[in-house]
Amino acid sequence: MLGLSRTVRFGAATALAVAFSPAIALAQQAFESPAAAKLEVTSTSEEASRHFWAGVHDADNIFFTRAATHFEKALELDATFGMARVLHARNAPGLSQADRIAKINKGIAELSEASTGELLTALGMREWTAGNPKEAKALFGTASKMMPGDPHLALYKAFVTGAATNPEMGIAAVRDVTERFPEFAAAWNILGYQLWQSGDRAGGLAAIKKYAALAPDHPNPHDSYAELLQWTGRYDEAMKHYRRAAELDPSFDQAYMGMAEIAQLTGNGKQARQYLTQASEHAATDGARLHRLRAIAASHLIDGNPKAALAQLESVAAMAEKEGNNNVAALAHQQMAAILAMTGKGKTVEAHLAKAAELGGADNPGQLAYTAMAHASLGHADAATQASEKLAKAAYDGGQNLKQMSHAVNGMVYLRSNQLDKALAELAQADPSDYMVKAMLASCYKKMGQKAQAMALRDEVLNDRQFSLQDPLYPLARMEAATK
Repeated sequence: MLGLSRTVRFGAATALAVAFSPAIALAQQAFESPAAAKLEVTSTSEEASRHFWAGVHDADNIFFTRAATHFEKALELDATFGMARVLHARNAPGLSQADRIAKINKGIAELSEASTGELLTALGMREWTAGNPKEAKALFGTASKMMPGDPHLALYKAFVTGAATNPEMGIAAVRDVTERFPEFAAAWNILGYQLWQSGDRAGGLAAIKKYAALAPDHPNPHDSYAELLQWTGRYDEAMKHYRRAAELDPSFDQAYMGMAEIAQLTGNGKQARQYLTQASEHAATDGARLHRLRAIAASHLIDGNPKAALAQLESVAAMAEKEGNNNVAALAHQQMAAILAMTGKGKTVEAHLAKAAELGGADNPGQLAYTAMAHASLGHADAATQASEKLAKAAYDGGQNLKQMSHAVNGMVYLRSNQLDKALAELAQADPSDYMVKAMLASCYKKMGQKAQAMALRDEVLNDRQFSLQDPLYPLARMEAATK
């Protein structure tokens, strides 16, 4: 344990004392620092710092739940460890965006004696979490200039560059990180996915192979490689790597999730549900366990069995409420409302929406979205419009993701009332890669008599190898796309 001064800073390998004024930090311009300069964090506890950097390493390798546990331990050892609180809020499962932002703000307030670089990094995390990539890019960019030897800051800036500008610039930015820090494994993982999404499948697979070479005993490189193989349609090879990931770390439940997706894609829903059960048994938290069990409902829906899906969601909602996990319980009720509305069995839709509102908040953006979608599917135009208008108002002050969600919901409301031009205009402003957006666009084009465009989008949804059984909207999108 090093002294109690809040000016004790811990880097990944060193510690030094520095004074700081937040007023100066906000006004300070980027300056040239020694090439080896890296982010150092302010804490009263060396042990807390060790947990902090262990959490950063886990987050680098997509072990977000385990990362959050390290950040929690850091906070137990130092209750005012601002950067640990910021990254805990960023990585902890089960939090709403509002909760994440509130916790990040608390962490920022605790950085009164932190370095300029720390504060800039924390502010960048807040903007990133809020869905403001341009602002995050500016903050991470300034921090990275001040600490050019820190690969994490370089990667944060590069990662948000694609969201803030365009994918090509994002790829160039991450590639630059791999050239500057060739031994930084996490950057190769990001680059692999970016190259794949850009259409460079060979380049994507090669980058993930490099990631695996740099971290041979870590399960995530095998999981990443398996995922890209799955997206290619090389299911047997993908399954081998998912199994290898599980062998390296039996608690890595994402490997079982991947196996479930392969089984579902190859038409074996029963096997998929067995893997999902295994995933739930290996989940790191109770919330994750419930989400894995909730995914079983998606498998039933994909198999065309809404009755079994509803029964599974009822079970998950009951378990979640009993365990005090209101977020999962609310989502299960929202999903039941949407399924019942889309299948025309609307007698209990209102009851499920009311229960979800009770558990998760009537004005929660997710609640407003499901309320609007359910009422729109039932033909309740006034109730659907009222909910979508509330969501649009919330989105006005929210980040880009919330705005895109609002446009998607507005698109569904207009689609269900056959205002097709307005539906297309709204959907054009939503996330074009979203399953449900594609499915609704297919429905619009079908109603407008543009069969070729409708069928192309329908096939994209129904034959998508990149789907996630945990995404609550994916099975609903398949139902929408499959509508005659």
